[in-house]
Amino acid sequence: MIKKLLYLILLIFPLMTSCNRGKPDVVFSVKFTPYTIIVSTANKIYYINPDSATIYKKVDLPHSIERVFEPFPYDKLVLYKSRKIDIFNLKTSFIENTIYARNTAYNLFALNPYKKLIYQSDTDIFLIENNTLYKIAHSDIKIDTSFTFNSGKDILYRIKNGMNRILTTSSMKITKLGYYDNVVGSPYLHKLYFVDHGILSVYDMKNGKKKQLDIKCSRITLSPAGNRLYVISKDQIRLISTYTNKVVKRIPISNVKNIIFAKDGYQSILLKKDSLYVIDPITDSIKLKDSYTRYNRIIPLNAKFGYIGVKGHTLLIKTENYSKKITFTKPIINTFITEITPTHGKKAKEKTVKGTKKKFIFYTVQFLSTKNKKHAFAQRDKFIKNGLPAYIKQLNIENKEWYRLRIGKFKNKSEATLFSVYLTETLNHGCWVTRDTLDSMPTYKFKNIGDLNNDSKPDIAFIDNNRKLRIFEINSFDISLIFTSEKEFPPTTKLLEKDNILKLIAEDNIYTVSYDNRTFRIEKEQ
Repeated sequence: MIKKLLYLILLIFPLMTSCNRGKPDVVFSVKFTPYTIIVSTANKIYYINPDSATIYKKVDLPHSIERVFEPFPYDKLVLYKSRKIDIFNLKTSFIENTIYARNTAYNLFALNPYKKLIYQSDTDIFLIENNTLYKIAHSDIKIDTSFTFNSGKDILYRIKNGMNRILTTSSMKITKLGYYDNVVGSPYLHKLYFVDHGILSVYDMKNGKKKQLDIKCSRITLSPAGNRLYVISKDQIRLISTYTNKVVKRIPISNVKNIIFAKDGYQSILLKKDSLYVIDPITDSIKLKDSYTRYNRIIPLNAKFGYIGVKGHTLLIKTENYSKKITFTKPIINTFITEITPTHGKKAKEKTVKGTKKKFIFYTVQFLSTKNKKHAFAQRDKFIKNGLPAYIKQLNIENKEWYRLRIGKFKNKSEATLFSVYLTETLNHGCWVTRDTLDSMPTYKFKNIGDLNNDSKPDIAFIDNNRKLRIFEINSFDISLIFTSEKEFPPTTKLLEKDNILKLIAEDNIYTVSYDNRTFRIEKEQ
């Protein structure tokens, strides 16, 4: 956990100094993050390279399984049979833990930060912690579905009569939301959206109030990051910022039944009566059209335009360039996309501009996209002055120049999403997670300095854009700035830590940073 939190801090606040005010001369090397398609049957786990549509690894399970869940994104699976829960590590291909349950599992998901499992049976909800099950909710009527939201603090579950209830995990308090069929939420969002008699409505956990938004709709769905709500009506789709509850875009398309999002949030698939449409997120244009009535499940691909179709023993991988079917000996139980680099099979296509080093794709948070160059760079400068790593990505779309203000460089999507939530909550401005391959992003030195102020919470230190020493404190996924120095240090300053004392080597001088009487002190060594 500490390592993940370290990555989060390190990647949120690096200095961004390489953005140009004119047309960028940044050189790009484009390579999609490698990923693997995971297919589970009753007795095997298959690893599939999506670029070659070939099985490059298969794992024989020690016993047959009935259901497979993915509560830990990209990392682990939960294998279930007859009240036995096995935690399967996708990277090592081994079962690392076994838990025995009391009732049949109908749903399994994790509370943020993915340490605690929630186990839903037909009438009960259990919390799994340290291999022990604790019953935290019971219903006399069968539970239909459940999911977590509000940073894992709350659980929404709907029973068969249509009543939706909210369980607060800290106090075990249960709140009745009401009788609604279409309720959506996100682990990163403190709001629930639902359709009330054809009108879009919202419930805010912060004030415990419901509010109608005066928008007619038939169905709603939420983007993976929780920042965009897609409101489906008969003749259009409206995109609503979940932080302002205002319409930010309209897509004129009729008779859409549902929208499915890729795991990385890059693309979406619109489902109509007997057709599916793969949509380009930049231009909202249709990149691929197909019939989906013959599939039981549709899964959008990461990073490229295409999808996975699942039915019975058959898996279809279809993109703009190829279509291939794989048939398994037993029916497919479930299919997932994971951030595991394929070890065999055809490599992902790569395009490199001459004279540049290869740079892998990373995640970032997009704050705005505009054709107003002056406005984009002015906003970028405001972020940089406040120590935030902002930069401009310029694109030519349909012969028009677009300027995209982006902030941060993240190793994976979950870290970027957390920062996106931080920005939107702090600035009251809708953001979304995207990918980038900017080669000119520099490398910065950060230091995990242990627990400098002795409060059992790890600390991180670095020299910011204004040459100030900043110290942050980490508590779970909460990040707090606890100290900013008045003194300025050169960017080349080295940070060393030993026995909860931080030393700064700045050119020919050495400074000691200590904590005493609730105060950080910086003293120059003689």
